[in-house]
Amino acid sequence: MAERYMAKVLSGDGVSKIVDSFNNIGVGVETLENYIGRPIGAGWTEDDRVTLLSIYNAIKDGQVTVAMAFAEKPTDVKIEQPQTSLEKALEKVE
Repeated sequence: MAERYMAKVLSGDGVSKIVDSFNNIGVGVETLENYIGRPIGAGWTEDDRVTLLSIYNAIKDGQVTVAMAFAEKPTDVKIEQPQTSLEKALEKVE
């Protein structure tokens, strides 16, 4: 029974149910589209729907707030990579 429910929610028909569920907690479709990165009309993948469903459940369970879940994603985060031994040796030569 749970498998059929999940299959329905993750199908194309489930998108409207996901959108309605978010509307019930004050999250509009524009917020969802911005988070996914494209409008519903462009088609949301199953991965997109799983992501939104996971976020909805986390909000519903009190693990995150709406504000936390939909905070702007960092776009220019630079991850420092440790220097290789070659890079360290070249610094000593300079």
